[in-house]
Amino acid sequence: MPNYLIPSLETLPAEIVHRIFDNLDAKTILSSLRRTCRRFQTCTNSYEKFVLDLKKMSKPDFELICRLVDPQQVIALILSDDDETLYKIDLFISHFDTKQFSQLRSLTLNGIKERHFKFILKCVNITFLNTFSLVIKKRDLRYRKSTVALLSWIISQRNLRRFEVEDEWEPPLAWPVQCMIQHLRIGGCWILYPYSILQCSPILQKVSISFLKGTRDVIVLTNTLTTPFRHINSLTLENLITKIETLELLLSLMPSLTHFKLIGIGNFFDGNRWEQFIQTNLPFLIKFEFFLEQTRDVDYTHADAQSIIASFRTPFWLEHKKWFVACGYDIDSPRCVELYSIPLCLSSLHYKVESKKITLSTSGTNTDKETSIIDNVRKIQLDVAINYPNDIANKKPERTVGLDEKSMTWGMLIDQFIFVPLQVEEMHHPLFLKVEELEIDFKYHKLSNWAFFVPTLIDLTAIVRFKCSCALICRTEPHMLAQMTSLLQQMCNLLSLDLCSPYSNDISSLTAEDVCLMTPSHVRHLIVRIQSLSEIIIVLERLEHLSGAKFYFRDTSSTRPIIKMLKEKRNGSSCRINSFTLYVWLGKKHIQPRGKKRDSRTPADSLYSQTIR
Repeated sequence: MPNYLIPSLETLPAEIVHRIFDNLDAKTILSSLRRTCRRFQTCTNSYEKFVLDLKKMSKPDFELICRLVDPQQVIALILSDDDETLYKIDLFISHFDTKQFSQLRSLTLNGIKERHFKFILKCVNITFLNTFSLVIKKRDLRYRKSTVALLSWIISQRNLRRFEVEDEWEPPLAWPVQCMIQHLRIGGCWILYPYSILQCSPILQKVSISFLKGTRDVIVLTNTLTTPFRHINSLTLENLITKIETLELLLSLMPSLTHFKLIGIGNFFDGNRWEQFIQTNLPFLIKFEFFLEQTRDVDYTHADAQSIIASFRTPFWLEHKKWFVACGYDIDSPRCVELYSIPLCLSSLHYKVESKKITLSTSGTNTDKETSIIDNVRKIQLDVAINYPNDIANKKPERTVGLDEKSMTWGMLIDQFIFVPLQVEEMHHPLFLKVEELEIDFKYHKLSNWAFFVPTLIDLTAIVRFKCSCALICRTEPHMLAQMTSLLQQMCNLLSLDLCSPYSNDISSLTAEDVCLMTPSHVRHLIVRIQSLSEIIIVLERLEHLSGAKFYFRDTSSTRPIIKMLKEKRNGSSCRINSFTLYVWLGKKHIQPRGKKRDSRTPADSLYSQTIR
């Protein structure tokens, strides 16, 4: 009989192993698979497509990855800077020399300090970059001109295809004559000269502009603009406040648009005008998303909402394009009306339990389809404060309560006009299935059954970040602590927990015992207001799974016990203490044997010592 080779990982060609690596993160490859056998070690050494995502990483893992990875094998680098990963950028810069990331294709810098920008670029060869994204958290006037020069240099790279920056720059970026970008996103834009960008970008296809909130008439056009830019097929405008005539002039320059998304404030509510304009100027438009607001000095009525929605009930909207819209206003704030496409196009919303909305829609739906309407929602600020004594689960349906994008009310469409609340027993699954970030607000009185209500509204297993804006988690509320603990335990993917209240700077009523009881074992980042420095030590000693934390306190005693504990229990930690706030990025859990001296100081030790005042 012929000898058949038994398939195994040992016999797989390196090309197949590398394809498997393409679906794994760098930490798994370098710290786990690489150590299993010589075969995987060889495959790891020859793998040249590492995606290095260093955001929200523990300090021991961060140092391990920086030590093991060959920067010439990295094609994508993601770096972020925040209070829970203290001095991460400084540590990164200390590990790598100039131009070591020579094969980088994608660079994402999220929330970094402006002073770090040029030092990071020194580690990178930008010649092969095809994707660049930058969000600067802390601007610095001393580096403004150099930052603009560096960004202008990056834009001029011939291989760059995607360019994303937050915030407008002064002086403005210098666009090269033949910019090769295909995807452009600018956030925090306070004024836009579209012609200067479009005429220099012959292959630009997708443009996304988010304007600085509150700025008006931010699009600057001239009457001499007549040449259309047919290469643009997707346009997104957010936080736009301008005249409909200005918007129409801009859109008329992009006749090949297949996708248009508009979020803003203005007189954009005439469906007949939109219909005529789209048929004449945007014949290829397939997807039209919008969320629009308009205010006036007199109250909107049900008749006004009906008049607005009627212009979107034509065959063009319902049959030809199959674009469905909703229009609504809050009875308690009737001078603002909202018009939005279905499904909702915003990813973040403020959900009020007691919202009283009249909402009219051009599309009926049912309970099963309702989740698709809100499928884009990833972040919710949930206000469970109430001004009435009865629980929402016992409340009878009211035809005046509606579902809208910014102030969602728990409900469903029962006809083409009005949303009404659902009873708990009617829900077969939570309404929001893809929310990753949740904030619960207890500023005033709360629902007595809020802990039961929240899981029926939101799938808690998808929550990654949770914040409780609450001063009520205390021993004076006997059931609150247990309810919050139960809720948090249902968030099996929770990584970041924020238990601070922005409404109070008083001494917290939370004890170390309370914090340890509430915090699930899978949480990696913690922000909390606590009573004393001694309580902080207890939290850090007991919650060994934490990789970073931020504590607010009002204790004026010495911080030396904390520093001593970190040296003994979490060696290599980085910490900073100022203004009654402790920031700490925790090192590896380790107790130094007595009498044994360390041979040398690592970069981490140096960083740690710099924080001691």
